[in-house]
Amino acid sequence: MNFEEIFNKHKDKVFSLCFRYLQQQQEAEDAVQDIFVKVYQKKDSFKAEAQIGTWIYRISINHCLDILKTRKRKREWLHIISFLPFINEHSISEKKIEDKESEKSLQQKLLSLPERQLTALVLNKLEEIPIEKVAIIMNLSYKAVESLLQRGKQNLQKQLNATKD
Repeated sequence: MNFEEIFNKHKDKVFSLCFRYLQQQQEAEDAVQDIFVKVYQKKDSFKAEAQIGTWIYRISINHCLDILKTRKRKREWLHIISFLPFINEHSISEKKIEDKESEKSLQQKLLSLPERQLTALVLNKLEEIPIEKVAIIMNLSYKAVESLLQRGKQNLQKQLNATKD
């Protein structure tokens, strides 16, 4: 498979993943370009025993996390409203997140999750990637991903419950 075929096959999934992390279309589009430049530059280091899609996801996740670290250093806040459906499925009413202050507080809580928990939640809950594949992408065991998902949900729930008190 040549580079153009690889790009055409994976660009939409990479954009979706980037948008989930970055929440800004232009920034996600820029990230996709940067990621595929890295893919092209590192194509010789790709190990054939791995799936190329998994390899590209790893590059994408690392790139997005780097962008988020840069944002954090600049004290910019993410706009991660796409997490609301995930939170709502865990019995937190949308009414509790009506005003801007609540939204900002939610963003801060989401950002405070450890990177691996955030990554597992994004891949599994938002990108709807099965745990087995998340484990491959994150280079972890199935049980480790399950644990990250569980801890991420618990940490988010604890923070949200602390806000109520």
